[in-house]
Amino acid sequence: MSFLKKSTVRFCIVFLCALAMTIGGATIGAFADSGGATATVHAGQLTEAGTFGESVSTTLDGTDQTLSYTLPVQLKDATGSGSGWNLQISATALSDGVNGHSALTQQVSAASASCVSGNHCTGATSATPPSYPLVLSSTAQKFFSADANSGMGILNVSTSLQVLVPGNTYAGTYTTTLTLAVVSGP
Repeated sequence: MSFLKKSTVRFCIVFLCALAMTIGGATIGAFADSGGATATVHAGQLTEAGTFGESVSTTLDGTDQTLSYTLPVQLKDATGSGSGWNLQISATALSDGVNGHSALTQQVSAASASCVSGNHCTGATSATPPSYPLVLSSTAQKFFSADANSGMGILNVSTSLQVLVPGNTYAGTYTTTLTLAVVSGP
């Protein structure tokens, strides 16, 4: 190596290093791996929660009166099935508890749903919605529904209820118990 100059030796070493990095980089690219990933999404539950405790009042004046209130319901369809659902309501007689006094009629006059803000949902649509007014009784009745592939996610269902007070009603405090249920399927 005595006949080679030091600068030539340095050039050869730099050239060989650069060549090795180029070849090594191409080799690394040739050995790149690929593969898949799996995301498992488990079914949740179908639930409803109503906010009860409304109180309405009136002063009798001899005329028939209609008292209105809203029953807010939050429905969560986290099943991931797209089966649809229906909300059902029943009620005990709206009575003052005095023998011989007639119970008051209560009814659902309307219901609508909207997606909870900040969440993705599928709007609730129904090809055969219930007819309003829907007079409440001790038998559970469908008052709002979502067809298959609708009503998924979290929705607020606003339900308008009415109490019919005939002009010949006895004065008193009338009470009832409302029961809500959500059932899978429209």
